[in-house]
Amino acid sequence: KAVALDSGLAEAWVNLSAILLDVGRAKDALPVVERGLERHAKNPELLYNRALALKELGRTNDALAAYATAVEANPANLEAKYGYAEAAAQAGDNQKALELLKSLATSDNIEILASSARLLGGLKAFDSCIEALNKALNLKQSSELYVQRGLCKHGSKDESGAQADFELAVKTDESFAPAHYYLGMHLKSQGKKAKAR
Repeated sequence: KAVALDSGLAEAWVNLSAILLDVGRAKDALPVVERGLERHAKNPELLYNRALALKELGRTNDALAAYATAVEANPANLEAKYGYAEAAAQAGDNQKALELLKSLATSDNIEILASSARLLGGLKAFDSCIEALNKALNLKQSSELYVQRGLCKHGSKDESGAQADFELAVKTDESFAPAHYYLGMHLKSQGKKAKAR
């Protein structure tokens, strides 16, 4: 109704497309975004929603270009920057992905730091992964973050550091099953089968 009453209201296009994206209707969201962008070509939120819709539709190359435009329109949008890094990695442009992820490592947002670390680990940038998780753990102690850092330490061949992190993960939250799993698997790989069991 808001769009019908005032097609010049950017917020209406932003929210309508966001709701469609939230309920998994990217195919319906994209035309809404495009119509909004006809009136508000440089609106950062619409540009970001366009990138999200294209990603959900599996249009990787289009999503990559859309994320680049969204980040250029609003460099402070950390979610857009992370999405751009993820799209770059999916497209095989690891250099661009790493450049973006390293810039996100300066964030104070735990979710962005943890997500960036996961992607850095997948790209085998283990030192940067550990650095991002060090910062996240300084902000909040979490079994999940300790497990993630332990995996990155394992990737960088720091086996004693990996074990220490898996042990910290168990100590921080004994109900967190992955902490027990990764500690057990680590001990098994070290030949400590009885302890692992």
